[in-house]
Amino acid sequence: MSFTLFEYRQVLYALIRLLMCSLLILISSSDAFSQVSAAKVNIWPATKASLIIKYLNYVVWPTSVLPSKKEPLTICLFRGDPLEEYIPKAASKEHSPYTLTVKKVGYKDSFYGCHILFVSEGNNDHIDEVIASTKGKPILTMSDIRGFAKNGGIAGFFIRSNGHKETVLEINISSLQSSGIHIDTDFISIMDIYR
Repeated sequence: MSFTLFEYRQVLYALIRLLMCSLLILISSSDAFSQVSAAKVNIWPATKASLIIKYLNYVVWPTSVLPSKKEPLTICLFRGDPLEEYIPKAASKEHSPYTLTVKKVGYKDSFYGCHILFVSEGNNDHIDEVIASTKGKPILTMSDIRGFAKNGGIAGFFIRSNGHKETVLEINISSLQSSGIHIDTDFISIMDIYR
């Protein structure tokens, strides 16, 4: 029995999707959250940082913004976001393809120099303002706010409980296209898609 190249690719893509879904479910499983330690340490910030770094393997920015993976990539966080301490650890653990810098920003900033702008769940008040000011710019807006992509942000992820906990990835294709950023289509295929 022989496979055509097309059939081989289809099987390979299905295996990649299955592996990614399994990994995300493992990361967000209730055991991972409830059995971390007797002190009940919250691992969600570390998990968010790991997911941000994992995205880097599937994202390509326009060469006018990020000519190569040798250039430093800037992740912008709003002042007061505790992810700042988790990003370098996640980058080391996940073997980031980029050298990373973390920059603190405010809501009124231009976000110039940001390749990724992460909006944490605690920053809901200014979400519409952030989405409007980054629309059409080559900035990968990401958030753990439920419905972020549905409301115009590019990429979101959050925990959903349907009898069990699962990590949901979401993407807004219109916002992605207007940014000029490209995300691997196989990675997109495991996400909830909005337009």
